[in-house]
Amino acid sequence: MGAGTGLFCRAFGEKVGPTGVVYGVDISPAFVELMSRELEFVKAVLCDDKKCNLEVDAGVDVAFICDVYHHLTYPKTYMRSVLKSMKEGGKVRRHTHVRTKGRTI
Repeated sequence: MGAGTGLFCRAFGEKVGPTGVVYGVDISPAFVELMSRELEFVKAVLCDDKKCNLEVDAGVDVAFICDVYHHLTYPKTYMRSVLKSMKEGGKVRRHTHVRTKGRTI
């Protein structure tokens, strides 16, 4: 979630290989269109502020949420939709960049 231009999708695509599935989820129609056009191995999905719009029981192994969580208006509702898309035992990984004065460019 927060796939943007698909930077991390590329790395995940290499990891899962040709038989795996990478969902690129973003709230920006422009980024979803870009991923659809340029990353043939990514299933680009347009989300909203309440749900990720992945199918229930989509079998997601890992949900990687990058620099999105603090922007969510309805974080509990959104995360419930994420969890519904995951397979049993799936993992959620949340990453938020933190700016440190004098260290972050």
